[in-house]
Amino acid sequence: MADQPAKRVLDTTELYPRGLQDRAALDPLERFVVAVIDLECLADMEGWPHFFCSPASASFYPALRSGLAAVGDHASVSVLDDFETYLRGEGVAFAPEAIEDHLASLDDHAAEALPDWGERFAAATEERWRLIARHLRSQGVELLEASAAAEGTERR
Repeated sequence: MADQPAKRVLDTTELYPRGLQDRAALDPLERFVVAVIDLECLADMEGWPHFFCSPASASFYPALRSGLAAVGDHASVSVLDDFETYLRGEGVAFAPEAIEDHLASLDDHAAEALPDWGERFAAATEERWRLIARHLRSQGVELLEASAAAEGTERR
């Protein structure tokens, strides 16, 4: 199926700050894009768990997970699955405070032994944004400046 011509443009340099200020004003596509950028930025700047430990960011998780599955980003969904599986295996509720408390309780050896979910998620960045852009085009949306966490170039 050929992509439809874009009827709307999402410029993430405008969308991301707007989305962080007023999450409720985002439509579902915008919420998904902001969620991906938020996880990428926080994982890069603060470390992987920061997104999940922040109630404001974690509120994006359902949109993030369902959106990645919808665009066919199996690599990114696999990272999220592995993180969720780790937490379940440790008996940790998937809630910001519980995740933060658990990670803070780990000694240095245990913390260093954790998988590098952030690195795995980062490794899928290029393919993730290719899939997202393709999906958005099929919805009549053109994506500009695809990722604030990426190198800052326009992606289509």
